[in-house]
Amino acid sequence: MWDEEKMSPSVALLHGGREVFFHPDYSCGTAAVRGTEPLTQNAEHYWEIKMTSAVYGTDMVSYFYFQSIQFYLEWLACVLKTLRLPFQTL
Repeated sequence: MWDEEKMSPSVALLHGGREVFFHPDYSCGTAAVRGTEPLTQNAEHYWEIKMTSAVYGTDMVSYFYFQSIQFYLEWLACVLKTLRLPFQTL
């Protein structure tokens, strides 16, 4: 789930931590939360993102943090393969 000690003040966890709300009152700056466990390699992971108000221009950007560059490259290769784009690791 989510690490309550490693989340921005503008993050709210609801429904036993199954839902994360970024900027529940108003949007100002960056909000982040870190998971308590790493993603499992060779598994499928997904997120559902719901916009509760209109989004303009660059209002929303999503980032994923990878501790291992090898895991990142494997993930990126999988994404690009799914999109049928060429990718070659070093």
